Amino acid sequence: MPRVHKKKLNTDAPDANTTRHCEICDLAVNVGTGGDQNFASHESSKAHQKQVNAAVLKTQEPEEPLKKKLRPTKMLDFFRKKSLSPTATSRLPVPPPLSNSLLPAGSTSPALYSVYLPLPHVDDGGDTPVIINKPVLDATAEAMLRQLWLLTSRLPTTVPIGTSEDKFACFHGDPCEGLRPGEDAWETLVHPALVLIGYNKQSPLIAQDIRRGKWGMDGFCQWIEVCVRELKVSASLLEMKLDRLCDAMRLLGAYDDSDAPITTTPTPPFYEVQARVALSPKPCTPPVILCHGSRLDIGDRSPWMSYPFGIHVNLTLPWKVNASEDDLFLVSPQCTGDLPDGADSCRKCAALQTHSVVKGILDRLDAGPHENITWNYLTI
Repeated sequence: MPRVHKKKLNTDAPDANTTRHCEICDLAVNVGTGGDQNFASHESSKAHQKQVNAAVLKTQEPEEPLKKKLRPTKMLDFFRKKSLSPTATSRLPVPPPLSNSLLPAGSTSPALYSVYLPLPHVDDGGDTPVIINKPVLDATAEAMLRQLWLLTSRLPTTVPIGTSEDKFACFHGDPCEGLRPGEDAWETLVHPALVLIGYNKQSPLIAQDIRRGKWGMDGFCQWIEVCVRELKVSASLLEMKLDRLCDAMRLLGAYDDSDAPITTTPTPPFYEVQARVALSPKPCTPPVILCHGSRLDIGDRSPWMSYPFGIHVNLTLPWKVNASEDDLFLVSPQCTGDLPDGADSCRKCAALQTHSVVKGILDRLDAGPHENITWNYLTI
């Protein structure tokens, strides 16, 4: 006969409403018939763990706050040196002399492009120089002006001295005098002046107008530097135009290699032509006329629409193209720069007219392209 377990009296049997108090959460947790197992589930819950972490933080002692740095008293201030205020007329030590690494041997003159460095000015009240600071430019503008001055200082003596009748003479003087208050320096002054010397000309054509001295490149450099520093003309507006001008000076013999010796600095002073003839027994050196390439006969057509620039994508051709408003030139990489008597270009550039590709370009301009021609040989 199976044994029957009788229910013990006076024992607490769990039911669905059984609760247990959680001291951490200060909450009556309903454990039901699960008892300890359900209470353990509560202790592993996110809400319970959050309360545990909060209780741990409360028991930790707060860190000692950082002590504030004591402010100097008036007595300490008495012994402290007073700092100089950053004004334009602050008294500063005299700057050291400029480096002569870019000067010819035996020369004591600074480089031409250092003209806008701060100059010392002696105050009437003392003997300590006062530095008047010039506007500080960004690295791009400073490098642009430095290269322009350097190439100008290295123009050879074969480049003639400028006169008031030359194209670059319009840059002689102070540009600020020709500008009214409220006018934009680029639109009113700089852009029209650059148009006068050939705004869209290529470097070989610009080289024919370059002169030295105050009526030439020296005056131009000073004029441009005032526009950039004082009138705040953006260097990005001038960059492409000045690059062509620098290339033109290189064609004339100027160089910007810092390792090469400088033999033509500073620029000789300006003299009238008659005075030089009267004082010098030697005849004046005639100006050098450089070859600017072999001119293509395109008639009255636009140079930009008469040449198939696409042929350079697939063909390696022995020339480069220079185009102006009205003319188109082919320049040989072996161009000597010298012009024979009565010739318009050197022998290397003139020989390009006999090249088969050049002949084909001229034939298609006159007769039109063939119906099976590829796009590389087509003009606009």
